[in-house]
Amino acid sequence: MVGQAVRSSLKIAVPRFGENVAPCFEHTTTISIFWLDEGQVSRKRDFTLVSHEPLDRVRLLGDRQVDTLICGGIQQRLEDMLETRGIRVISWVKGAVDDLVAQFVKGELVAGSARLGAARSAETDESGDGPAQPGQQECGCPPVNEQEPDA
Repeated sequence: MVGQAVRSSLKIAVPRFGENVAPCFEHTTTISIFWLDEGQVSRKRDFTLVSHEPLDRVRLLGDRQVDTLICGGIQQRLEDMLETRGIRVISWVKGAVDDLVAQFVKGELVAGSARLGAARSAETDESGDGPAQPGQQECGCPPVNEQEPDA
C-alpha cells in the first residue's frame, strides 16, 4: 500500500537468493526476518530452510509471528494461506532485499502484477505471451539454482 505508514513494531520476512529477493518462495533456501521498530530495522536473522515442503514455510512464518512477507513469485494458494493466517503478502517484486525493505518502511513498496494459478497453458510463459522457458519450475517461477551465489 503506497503511502501507508508502517506501524511501530513489525516483523517482515523476505526469501532471498544472495542479496536479492528469491524469484520463487517455494524454492528458496534462505529467508531473512527483519524486526522493524519505529520505522527502523532493529534486528535481522537469516534462516536456512531445510524442508522443501511449501506448507512448512507457511508454518514457519506463522510460528515466527511474521506480519508481512515480501517475495518474488508465490503460488496463489500459498499466498491465500498466509493471508488467512493474518500475514500480509507483497508478492511479485524484484530487487535487492535491502532496497525492498527500505521501500516497505517508507510505505512505497507495491506488489507486482504477475500471479500464479491463473489459467494458462503449459506452452506459455508466466505472462501468457510466449513459450514456456526450459527448466521453468512447475509453479511457473523461473529456474532456481540449489546453491546461492557467494556474498
